[in-house]
Amino acid sequence: MKTLSEIESEIVQILKTGWERRNGQEVPEAEDVQLGNDAVELEGTVLYADLEDSTGLVLGYNDWFAAEVYKSYLIAACELIRNNSGTITAFDGDRVMAVFIGNSRNSDAACCALQINYIVEKVINVKIKERYKDTSYQLSQAVGIDTSVVSQ
Repeated sequence: MKTLSEIESEIVQILKTGWERRNGQEVPEAEDVQLGNDAVELEGTVLYADLEDSTGLVLGYNDWFAAEVYKSYLIAACELIRNNSGTITAFDGDRVMAVFIGNSRNSDAACCALQINYIVEKVINVKIKERYKDTSYQLSQAVGIDTSVVSQ
């Protein structure tokens, strides 16, 4: 266990050390990301898919039902991201973030976003209604896309 003094010393070192930057052609694996001042920059398109009103889902429905909805949404979004050459970079509860790189990154991300919307409307919501005929629940979601230089 590190002492406060040791942690403080590490912070001072981080703040006074210059950044090493290099261009990348692929999203680094988590184990390749260093804790030092090392950045990999790449031209990327970030996709962020988010389940709408997940708090209302958790508070208003049975826990097992909420879990089924979450899992259905995240599995579908993740598979579509991978199918469109995206790399999943983070999860935050009911949200998934991915990066698309390469010459068709914008088109790949846009196609993925449309496919996520389609699968929610035409598959997940239909299957929920088929399985739970009396439910009024309707899954809603949003997908955001942004293109910029991404540092990892």
